[in-house]
Amino acid sequence: MADDLTSKMAGFAQAIVDPDNSESDAYRLHYNTENMSPQVVNNEASKLMKLPKVAVRIQELRDAVQERAMVSKTDMLLELKRIAYSDLSDLAEWNGRTVSLKDSDDLSPELTRLVSEVSETKQGVKIKLHDKMDAFDKMAKMTGAYNEPQRQGDIHITKVTVVLSGAIDGEAAREETHFVDANYEVLPEDGDDVPVDEGG
Repeated sequence: MADDLTSKMAGFAQAIVDPDNSESDAYRLHYNTENMSPQVVNNEASKLMKLPKVAVRIQELRDAVQERAMVSKTDMLLELKRIAYSDLSDLAEWNGRTVSLKDSDDLSPELTRLVSEVSETKQGVKIKLHDKMDAFDKMAKMTGAYNEPQRQGDIHITKVTVVLSGAIDGEAAREETHFVDANYEVLPEDGDDVPVDEGG
């Protein structure tokens, strides 16, 4: 269908897909409107939009944009899922006294992307992971989960920070895990009020 269009028509169709362009803007980009009033430009752009072959081309371009956006959204959800379900044992080994970090050269790109920060301290190398609960929150927003009726218990966790420190030159290592705040709320099916259990 694109082969049936003139270069100006094809350019107009391409320009109209840009959300920053109005019909008149797209028309001005590819047609000589020097002696046209704004109203005439708008009318000509509207006529062009209604031409079947132009309308088909515009729809093709919009479908392509939407498909690319869906691929991008899928990629983002996949990356967020990796963070949300990340396992610390993939990055480090620990016992009751020490933590041993795995060599970054032995980690896959998927695993290294779980790390948001690496720094060296007096106790050793410290790695900080991306926030798991933030990843869950973003996934819920992207998939519309927050808009679904909540008929079961909801867990609301404000923030979780996980910091691992590995040993350097035989120095002691440590693991620190801090849960800033958490509460559990049961949303009843029959509408009765149920008190919130804040873990106390």
